[in-house]
Amino acid sequence: MRRTKDDAAQTRVSIILAAAEMFHRHGVAGTSMEHVAAAAGITRGAIYWHFRNKTELFIAVREQEKLPLINFMDLESQHSTSDDPLLDLERALTGIIDRLAASAFLKQVHQIIAFRCEYVDELLPAFEHIYRSPRQPFLKMLARSYRAAQKSGVLGMNGAPLHLAQDTAAFMQGVLTTWLVDDGSPAATRRSRRMIRLHIKMRRA
Repeated sequence: MRRTKDDAAQTRVSIILAAAEMFHRHGVAGTSMEHVAAAAGITRGAIYWHFRNKTELFIAVREQEKLPLINFMDLESQHSTSDDPLLDLERALTGIIDRLAASAFLKQVHQIIAFRCEYVDELLPAFEHIYRSPRQPFLKMLARSYRAAQKSGVLGMNGAPLHLAQDTAAFMQGVLTTWLVDDGSPAATRRSRRMIRLHIKMRRA
């Protein structure tokens, strides 16, 4: 029984990795279950044993490895002892780009989400799961960072922490999109890190 469970888990991972490759190559709409089955070296029926439809498979691809922009680290515990919450925030935001640069799979998944999927028809439910649901937790974490920066006296900008958080979230989306357009090149990574440093520097007292 143990061997059967392990084999099933490995087959599931193989399907997800094959789907990511096909989604990236053909786009999500242009990829059929036959494409995925051929790439994974299994039958289409084996895919449906693990996933009910392409939307479920697409979401599984997104969840195979935590995406750093969506699953942003919680800085609250650091802020309780840190003298410089803005430096903590800068490091966390830079860490998003660094982690993407270190993982070809993460870069591939982000490119699929951003450029190779139309969130209509059968994939419409994935839009809520991938974009809307994680947005509020991410904004709350950013707002906590700015609130801690205000309390420590290192924040030089006026404005509600939530408004500053919304600005930073939009900024990071732009940085990430540009990084992906440039295919995550070393030059793009260096430029992104520089932009993040400047973004935080402009908020300092």
